[in-house]
Amino acid sequence: MEYQTLAAKIVDLEAWLSNSNAQSSPHSNIVLPPITLQTFDGVDITKWPAYKYQLDMLILNQPQYNEVENGEWRICYVRSTLRGTALSLISTIPTNKDFLAKIIARLETEYSRPNLTQATLLQSLLKVQSKSHKLEDQLDTVRIMINLVHSISEDCGLDGLVMQQQIADRIHPRFIPVIWRRRSATLLESLELKQSARRGTVIVSSFSSFQLLPTSEPRQWPVARSHRNFQQLTRSR
Repeated sequence: MEYQTLAAKIVDLEAWLSNSNAQSSPHSNIVLPPITLQTFDGVDITKWPAYKYQLDMLILNQPQYNEVENGEWRICYVRSTLRGTALSLISTIPTNKDFLAKIIARLETEYSRPNLTQATLLQSLLKVQSKSHKLEDQLDTVRIMINLVHSISEDCGLDGLVMQQQIADRIHPRFIPVIWRRRSATLLESLELKQSARRGTVIVSSFSSFQLLPTSEPRQWPVARSHRNFQQLTRSR
């Protein structure tokens, strides 16, 4: 009786394992490639939000690092990504998992200043100017501006027509009347329109630079009006 009960349990276990393997996702064992952690030196405060997001996603908010052993490694990971003044800022704090929160708090106090970050980004945007009136330089300028605008808060007042006009003038003065005609709702929309226009112009100018090679004219043979003329033409060749 005990043998039959044990055999039945084995059958049930095999069936359960079979169902589990069938229901498991074929992608469950895929291992993603390692990610290189970006460093932060504290010189450019505008890079702090992206750096902090990296720490949260890859180190601080990972539940598998909550154990004692991994907790020690977590603070080492954080310190290894710091450089320059940012590293000097927390250099006197012991490298111990119990001090991880103090390290993060010290960094946030120094660099997590949204108003200063936004002001710095806005100043950077207003300093961008096309190197020349070449189409390639204008397109590079628009790309840089779009990247900055994505990081600037809407509360900074970038979407007004006066600001759009000021930004357009730094790309090319010809865009100023376009601003007043189009009246884009946002600065980002205005820049994306300029980017599309510049790309189209570059493509057109690239095609127009091609010149077709001259083709040789087909040889014009005189037409024989009679059998006698045909014989004369044949002898003349």
